[in-house]
Amino acid sequence: MKFGVRLDKFNFYSFDMERESHGKLLPPQVEALQSLENFFHRNPLGHTAIISMPTGSGKSGVISCLPYFLGKTGLTRPTKIGVSPEGSPLHPFDKPVLVIAPDLAIAKQLEGSLLRVQEGEQEDNFLLRRGIVPEENARDVLPVGKKIEETLEVKQPNILKGNEILIANAQKFLGIDWERTLPKDLFRLVIVDEAHHHPATTWRRIVNHFQYHAMVVFFTATPFRGDRVRVIEEGEGSIIYHLPLNEARRKRIIRVTNFVEIEDDNRDANIYREVLRRVQAEQERKDAEQPLPDGIPHMAIAIAKNIDEAKLVVQIALDIWNCPAELITTYHSDNPNHIRRATMTAIRENKIRLVVVVSMLLEGFDHPPISIAAIMTKISSPVKFVQFIGRAQRIVRGKDGQPESEGKPTRL
Repeated sequence: MKFGVRLDKFNFYSFDMERESHGKLLPPQVEALQSLENFFHRNPLGHTAIISMPTGSGKSGVISCLPYFLGKTGLTRPTKIGVSPEGSPLHPFDKPVLVIAPDLAIAKQLEGSLLRVQEGEQEDNFLLRRGIVPEENARDVLPVGKKIEETLEVKQPNILKGNEILIANAQKFLGIDWERTLPKDLFRLVIVDEAHHHPATTWRRIVNHFQYHAMVVFFTATPFRGDRVRVIEEGEGSIIYHLPLNEARRKRIIRVTNFVEIEDDNRDANIYREVLRRVQAEQERKDAEQPLPDGIPHMAIAIAKNIDEAKLVVQIALDIWNCPAELITTYHSDNPNHIRRATMTAIRENKIRLVVVVSMLLEGFDHPPISIAAIMTKISSPVKFVQFIGRAQRIVRGKDGQPESEGKPTRL
């Protein structure tokens, strides 16, 4: 008698994930997942799938569910819950998934969104937050993985193989010899987040090394980089799902944005004070007239030219808000890691009223209670401009999945 062979996790729980996600994903998330299933069912490896969705429209949820949804192909749906699917999967997930992020901050956020979580951090995991995976099943169902911390780790395939998901920022692959040590067939699926950074040299090296042995998916808000170069050349990949910005707003996937310009030739404390007065007034109005689900307060984000200007903005804001100092803060590269971690925790716990950034949190940062964005410096890159606006476009959904009340547009 032969022993039965248990399917790998993403294959084994594939139909369970599809069933439990019903009604808990946004329509564009379901459409993107179905498009990817169909694409990789009929296309050979080596052809990249591109998903283009506006910032805030649910990309992280698609990434979280994708390995499970791809794991269904070739299997027969079980007749009873808890029974293993039968058949041979077209995409056996006996190899890890690699998720590439543009920087450490986004890699850290993806770690919390995708992987098994530590005690007290469960609210960050997408599948748990949406109620797709019950907490009592998290240990079995959620993937085992890690965020690559050291560049040396990318040269050790035996360590990498022991994970189901690996998350790394692209800079970890800057070395000259990792291609010699990492087998080209090491991964089953390669996901490139914020793919408008491709075709930068490092990103192209990573994709070229693995693309003929793994499914490759690009997620991007725009198919063009900031220099107007296409994310991927003709013939190398296809945009298989595109959610237009206007459609996302019309269907209340993201907030409608209202841009308010304040004219002033002198970018000094006076104009900062006027901008911040309007931000504070808008925040009070929103809290009173357009309360967020579960009693969450509206939060604001501002971008300043440099760290000194950011500190000045905070000083002025504290005077206008007349609130405890810990409610208004900066987030920038000069802050020590432990300060940035503490600030991020306070943001996640909705204890911050205004955060002033310089060049961090411009992309990939997801905190829907941010509904007001103040641009207090020139943003020369169209891509970065769109990404910053995206910080305030996400709609808050309550524990019951219902969106925030419809009111006036997000103010910029």
